[in-house]
Amino acid sequence: MENFDINSEFASKFIRFNFDHLSDLKTIESGKVYHFSKRRIYFQSLSSDNQRSAEIRPIEDNYFFSLKHNSFNDENDKVIIICTKDRSSILNFVLERLCESARLCGCDILIVDDRSVDNQVLEIARRFNLSCLRIENDQNIFNYSMLNNIAVKVADIFRKKTCIFWNNDMWPDDVGTLGRLLEKHQLQHAVLSGTRLIYPRENDYQEIFIDYPEKLEGKANLAEKIQHGGSFFAQLPSPFPEHQWRYYPKDHLPACQDLNSFFVTGAFWIISTEDFIEAQGLNPSMLDLCQDADFCLRLIANGLKVFYIGSEFLFHAESFSKSNLGVLNEMQKSDASVYFNIWNSKISNLIGMQE
Repeated sequence: MENFDINSEFASKFIRFNFDHLSDLKTIESGKVYHFSKRRIYFQSLSSDNQRSAEIRPIEDNYFFSLKHNSFNDENDKVIIICTKDRSSILNFVLERLCESARLCGCDILIVDDRSVDNQVLEIARRFNLSCLRIENDQNIFNYSMLNNIAVKVADIFRKKTCIFWNNDMWPDDVGTLGRLLEKHQLQHAVLSGTRLIYPRENDYQEIFIDYPEKLEGKANLAEKIQHGGSFFAQLPSPFPEHQWRYYPKDHLPACQDLNSFFVTGAFWIISTEDFIEAQGLNPSMLDLCQDADFCLRLIANGLKVFYIGSEFLFHAESFSKSNLGVLNEMQKSDASVYFNIWNSKISNLIGMQE
């Protein structure tokens, strides 16, 4: 595979999101469409009988976003960002279990609608009286990094000091969980915090997959087991992080500790808006994979604290959002290539910094 110098002027144009691109955006009018372009790197696989390699393709994406429904409360200084595409039934399920927690914690909720085929996501946002941001792009691709970067910029414009990244297939066990997570994050003076994630109860799986019965197979075996219990690097010097204690019982004691971490999954993050922007956001050249690990490692490389709150947990139907665990598509292979090029030679020293 072709390597490139991550510190080169060429590479630096593609692997960071410079929020200066949106610096002229001071206000957002509901319904108005805003546009900007962003360049990224894509590793395209090349195969032959004798070798496998890749070429680097620079691509320019054009993004269009519009605030379809504005329910931001000026008194709230925190926002939960939920990205989704279609799947209105599971979004409804999650919001029914999240909105009261958000209200008690003084959190707005921003639904980020990524190219849904109809208006059901917008209708749900209106029904729950939540803000809804519609984002499209001319490549018609899923780019989780860009969705969240744009959403954080919107949060910044509406003066939200804290952003909480929240997967669209995740919910709290009780109404107080979110408040305890925010309190523990603040007490630790961490720049970024995540938490323990648990596969849902079997009866919840039945309700989640009511519109997707073909996905129910094998879910009983996952019920109330750990999905994310911290992180480790399996085979140094490989920089690829693994979810620790996956498939262990949900209350497995080592997973229930609060501790510093190299990486916490981006399914749930707490971070200040200012810190996210200062760190230049998620890498736009990683569309679907590794951008959370890349971001965490960037923070650690700058001497900042990433924290895992194992004493709390959220339910996460990961098997819904990641239907082919262990099988990478071409887009994900490109993401991994960018990630490995950045971190392959750096990970051992970073781990030493944390020990």
